[in-house]
Amino acid sequence: MRVDLVSAVAARAEFLRLREGGALTPSDTARLGREAARACLASEEQFDESARLLCELATLSDPELARGGVEGIFRHAVEGMADAFELRFCDLYIQFFARVIESCRPAAWLDQRLRHFGLHQEQDLIRRALKLRRPRRAAGPVKKILVLSRVTLGAEVAITSVVLARMMRTFPEARLVLLAGPKSAQLFAGEGRLTARPAEYPRGGGLLERLAAWPPVVDRVHEEIEGLRPGEYLVADPDSRLTQLGMLPLLADESAYLFFESRSYSKPGIETLSELTAAWANETFGGDPATLHPWVSLPLDAVQFAQFVRAAAPQARWVSVNLGVGDNPAKRIQDPFEQRLLDELLRSGWRIFLDKGEGEEEAERVDRLLSFLRDTGWRVAEIVESAGLPAADSQVAAWRGSLAGFGALIGVSDLYIGYDSAGQHVAAALGIKTIDIFAGFRWPRMAQRWRPAGTGVVRQIVADTHLAKEPEKVLAAVLEAAR
Repeated sequence: MRVDLVSAVAARAEFLRLREGGALTPSDTARLGREAARACLASEEQFDESARLLCELATLSDPELARGGVEGIFRHAVEGMADAFELRFCDLYIQFFARVIESCRPAAWLDQRLRHFGLHQEQDLIRRALKLRRPRRAAGPVKKILVLSRVTLGAEVAITSVVLARMMRTFPEARLVLLAGPKSAQLFAGEGRLTARPAEYPRGGGLLERLAAWPPVVDRVHEEIEGLRPGEYLVADPDSRLTQLGMLPLLADESAYLFFESRSYSKPGIETLSELTAAWANETFGGDPATLHPWVSLPLDAVQFAQFVRAAAPQARWVSVNLGVGDNPAKRIQDPFEQRLLDELLRSGWRIFLDKGEGEEEAERVDRLLSFLRDTGWRVAEIVESAGLPAADSQVAAWRGSLAGFGALIGVSDLYIGYDSAGQHVAAALGIKTIDIFAGFRWPRMAQRWRPAGTGVVRQIVADTHLAKEPEKVLAAVLEAAR
């Protein structure tokens, strides 16, 4: 333990020396942010020094330098705590993020908002967060229900959709409002009972930018419940980033606030987040014999376009493939897995809907795959967001557009294959046979929790660090599952 503690102290001493000497670089802060996050997770002895360093890094005035601290806080520390799905790490998160929030108190707008809710110091934040865990039962003549977005699209399907489904079943007369960004809202755009209201979260923003997503949500909640009496509304928070996993309040009277700490909640014999969400809903609203499944209701124009594409080759077998990994390259299987997968599927008679994903890196990677396929002799077409049908004899149709649009193509497919991302959750929710290639995880329970759930067949290929380096073995497992 003493060696670890010295490491945390040494990292901060290096930071101070570089900063005071004017020699601090973005690569330095990125490295120090990673080291501090590891130290924070390693032992209680390191917590204070490592958390202090992360906060100092993330609040540097130069955004390029601060990015290392922000990544250290959110990607390495917070995700590391959340991905364990253990109560002890949830306890650590509460202590850690209370410290992070306190480090931002010099921002007057934040301090003023926190004091409005009676949160004057770090211990107030901790006490409130711990209090949220107490079981609650919700009932009564509810007129309006507000549900917070999980922000990440896969979690919207796996968790948020289950919360929405239970709300619609339990309160059939209530107005249902989803506070979410436009990409999340599109996943449920076809559901007439659901109204989406904007609530944006800058996943790539700085520390204060991310915290600044909270006040507009508070204001939106109060706009929505204006004129309603206590007992006539509910606010459901399924561990949303909008509230930093419940750390930031929305209501002064939290009797109407239902918080689902998905990272610590557990039930014997239940492993997937979707099933755990349904179990939490049963505890909160009373038992329900009907099974809750994740669901999506995609925009009508996207669904119709996908149907037109499928109708052009009605006898073909179509597989939707998404090889996106967000910005986590560890989720990929080593080359030449992706080339071999697409080529083998085509040789087996499949036609492919291939998602070009989000961002330049993913699009460029898919473009290289498309060049390989063209050079190999396969017929490739490219389509963009509900515009231009591919030629009827196309063997690969590459999609560039929204997840909702690609989700509609998934819905007319016979099979879905992809890395751990939103696509496999959409596929499972639509009842499409799903093959989920799960790699790049840091805790064993992650694969269990994030296993897609739905009414169709789901096969999960869990590629640990060793297997992920053996693309031929992973390919054989995926092709066998696809048969």
